[in-house]
Amino acid sequence: MLIGYTRISKAQPQEDLDIQRKLLVDFGCAVQNIYWEKTSNGASQPELVMALNALRKGDKLVVDHLSRFGYVTSVIGLTLEKIEEKSANLVVLDLGGNLMDSSTRSGIVMLKF
Repeated sequence: MLIGYTRISKAQPQEDLDIQRKLLVDFGCAVQNIYWEKTSNGASQPELVMALNALRKGDKLVVDHLSRFGYVTSVIGLTLEKIEEKSANLVVLDLGGNLMDSSTRSGIVMLKF
């Protein structure tokens, strides 16, 4: 199953969130499986927690950019660990201009570097 997650800052317009959600739907996420939120920098992300809790073995968490998890490397790392603990995978639609899917060999290489 594809689980989508997206986030915008409270200062961003609603259109930014709509664009991100459309990207996830276009990739194949069902609308009801997309978790989204508006947060301020450093605030908790309860919808991300719910998305991670929804993951099951073999599922894929889909985000448009890795920064949806946050901007601090340690926070991103903890999120990646939680995905791995679930035996799930991560898809980043735009990682340096490329699609990254951790269920593929090339995706694993991209994620580890």
